[in-house]
Amino acid sequence: MKCDEAEILLQALIDGELDAGHAREVEAHVATCAKCGALLTDYREMSKAVANAGALGFITALTQPTPADLARELARNKKLAAAWEKLSFTNQKEMALGLTEAKKPETRERRLAAALEKLRS
Repeated sequence: MKCDEAEILLQALIDGELDAGHAREVEAHVATCAKCGALLTDYREMSKAVANAGALGFITALTQPTPADLARELARNKKLAAAWEKLSFTNQKEMALGLTEAKKPETRERRLAAALEKLRS
């Protein structure tokens, strides 16, 4: 197997989408090719990071950071965190931006309280 063939199949290997024969071929190539071995390691680390982010409910952090004060409240209350996860990306983004764009601390506190109330309902 050549590198260009192996590179195409690496993600499928990680995702368990290859049949046993192809998986063995890719693994054999990776065992003898430092470049593809390093690429496979990188893909596996990236795959674990994405899986962990999703498991922790922070996948949206890849595109829109959750403000720290909101994240603290979500970490303290599983029901709120579950409600947050059910929101569409757009609703999460609007809620987050409302907090981060507040110019005064009291405005941010008021918006945080409103966001938490929305999540409770």
